[in-house]
Amino acid sequence: MGESIQAIIASKKKAMIPARLEKGAAVLGRLWQEEVRCLSGWSGICPCESPNDFCLGKKKWLSLVKELYDGKYPYGLSGTEGFLVLECMTERMFIASGLTIVKNVPGAQAPIRIGRKGTVFQTILDLESIYESDPAVYNDAVQAVVKIQAIL
Repeated sequence: MGESIQAIIASKKKAMIPARLEKGAAVLGRLWQEEVRCLSGWSGICPCESPNDFCLGKKKWLSLVKELYDGKYPYGLSGTEGFLVLECMTERMFIASGLTIVKNVPGAQAPIRIGRKGTVFQTILDLESIYESDPAVYNDAVQAVVKIQAIL
């Protein structure tokens, strides 16, 4: 005989989690932009005496992450990272958040922006591979990305 009804239900519920995480990331991003924030920011802990919507949202969001990854955090994360919520996000989740990460790069005239008001994650991975293969070309590549962002 096939799978039990409980196993099918559990499988379908788990398949819905990524979409729920994207929606949750959008809510967390909106709250952050509205300056509804936790004292510990994007970490997995909340030291707030009176947790607000952001605090409660990130707690629920992280519990969904652990449910999706069978009780663990993804990517080898321990749960003690200062930006745990952001580090658990996939690219789609981060895009849904509407946030932009600003990364200062040594030698660059301006920071690289990643997200809604910047470049895509693949650009950062490409820059990293350039650095690993030819560090001399890396600074030129960073400057090119910064110039492209300035035009956009």
